[in-house]
Amino acid sequence: MGHQAKTNYSEEDEMVSLYELGKQYHDLITEYSDGEDFDAWNELLDEITGTIDVKITNIALVVKQLVAEENAVADEIKRLQTKKSARAAKIQRLKDYMLDGMLAAGLDKTTDVRAEVRVQDNPPSVTVLDEQAIPADYWIAQDPKLDKRGIIDALKAGSEVSGAAIKQTKGIRIR
Repeated sequence: MGHQAKTNYSEEDEMVSLYELGKQYHDLITEYSDGEDFDAWNELLDEITGTIDVKITNIALVVKQLVAEENAVADEIKRLQTKKSARAAKIQRLKDYMLDGMLAAGLDKTTDVRAEVRVQDNPPSVTVLDEQAIPADYWIAQDPKLDKRGIIDALKAGSEVSGAAIKQTKGIRIR
């Protein structure tokens, strides 16, 4: 099993002010958080003072905050994607309404200094009536793709899969 670090604080920890520790971890979150300067970020990690268990715990708290921020950004992206889709649908409905009205009225265009609207032919498109009847020349071959889930299931079940093996790695879980 893994080594459990003791949670004793040393005199060194007590000498570092709470303000300085707070600043170090704040810098860890804000500095380089949106950049790609990982070497500078690693230097900042190395400069943080304290025992390994205190350092790991505080870095875990930074990770939890960054995960929360990542989730908030993902939620905002979903919200904006939904809003974008609604706008696109509204735009299409309005264009369809204008097209139907202009075709019914026999108009090819309207002219106003604020907006000019024209009825025009779209580029030709294909409607597939029967996929089975389309010759092979018009099909695009797809590269084969490995079923890694199937391979790992087979290996776990004791089957031998030539050219594959199970690999066990380690990672960090923060709760």
